[in-house]
Amino acid sequence: MPTRAKQFRPAQWRPYKRPTFNSDAFYKSAGWRALRAACLQRDGNRCTERFCTTPTDRLTAHHIVERGTPGSTDTLANLRTLCMRCHNRQHGQRGRRVL
Repeated sequence: MPTRAKQFRPAQWRPYKRPTFNSDAFYKSAGWRALRAACLQRDGNRCTERFCTTPTDRLTAHHIVERGTPGSTDTLANLRTLCMRCHNRQHGQRGRRVL
């Protein structure tokens, strides 16, 4: 049975590890719930995506500058209201609920 040829790797090569941060605690905090509620109220409890026609029963507050990147802040100016469908489209995911 043939075997696969071994890949060349330089001596200092390491596999890429995506940076992680513990966001679960933040999204469960009272501060986030208050900020999310203020964002939803500011946007009139409607999805702010252009031409969105989905029912607005499931809304989320979306970070414009993604959390964990340089320049990202947890302020009302960095949030916008999106429905789950538009939020998943923004992140390129299908069928997964993102909070």
